[in-house]
Amino acid sequence: MMGGKDMMRIVRGIPMTADEFVDEWFESDVVKAAIASLGIHGLTLGVYGAGTGYTLMHNWANRGGLSHVAVQGGIGKISESLASAVKSFGGEICTNAEVKQIVIKDMRATGVVLSIGEEISASNVISAADPKHTFLSLVGAMELPPEFVWNVQSIKMRGSVAKVHLLTDGKHGIPDGTVALAPSIKYLEKAYDAAKYHSISEKPYLEVTTSGKVVSIHFQFAAYALNGRKLLLHLDTNRRTPELWNEKREVLADIAVKTLAEYFPALNSSIVARHIITPLDLEQTYGLTEGDLNHGQIMLDQFMFMRPIPGWSNHKTPIDNLYLCGSGVHGGGSQRGKRTECSEDSEVGN
Repeated sequence: MMGGKDMMRIVRGIPMTADEFVDEWFESDVVKAAIASLGIHGLTLGVYGAGTGYTLMHNWANRGGLSHVAVQGGIGKISESLASAVKSFGGEICTNAEVKQIVIKDMRATGVVLSIGEEISASNVISAADPKHTFLSLVGAMELPPEFVWNVQSIKMRGSVAKVHLLTDGKHGIPDGTVALAPSIKYLEKAYDAAKYHSISEKPYLEVTTSGKVVSIHFQFAAYALNGRKLLLHLDTNRRTPELWNEKREVLADIAVKTLAEYFPALNSSIVARHIITPLDLEQTYGLTEGDLNHGQIMLDQFMFMRPIPGWSNHKTPIDNLYLCGSGVHGGGSQRGKRTECSEDSEVGN
């Protein structure tokens, strides 16, 4: 519906790097870097990576511009509205126990088992958890065709995002709204180098959202698998990755504050408390495999109709009556709705 000319621009832009994409449109290095940062936001790729032209367009379209659109009353209003809609149709929302298993009988989903032992029967089961967690943990490989399991195991997650939420006395000097700390294209690419070597960037790309006394920092890059030691919760008995992240948690926050304070010197003295969310926390607390915000990296082999895997982009699964939704499927990979927004009277740590 866009017409041949505009569609050709999009198709041409998909495999481009974010650097190449912005270079065609802008002259200012500062403007180029700020806009190119959207091409890597939430992803483990650098601005010189092929396909980041697509992710730049993708994130820009989902946000409606360079920064997030403000939600009146805070981002929590979206969840409240969705919950109200479910309840208006007679739905019940359970938040006191996690789903531990999807019950499968004769290749058909018949319900779920909760962590408290309760089994809930259902004619259909719809999972918004990421595809790896859904199929490998909730369903189980034994219930699925071998080739399908292999394809799911091959989904690239590679989370490298951390969050640092600061509660201040309000005298931090940072304007309300969104601030992108992306001084140059080379700065962004160098920040990505840390993820390639399974470490934490000492000069990170930051996107900072400020509301009154609360400063929320989106931190890239901080590799989920520090020093190359990948955590497999169901296999790893040494718990090496958790130990490493426990050691590096405060280091990451120190880097974030130090980097931001170079531009806003009053920040340090204004901090009252801070809450740190590592990629490991994103997995263990929020159920995001390897801390991947997108439920699978948005890469050229994992985008659009190839989400979650080629041939299964229509929400269906090999299990009858089991369907996928959320960021891991076609149309997903969006940051919208995942961002943590805090009001002035929020408690850091909630």
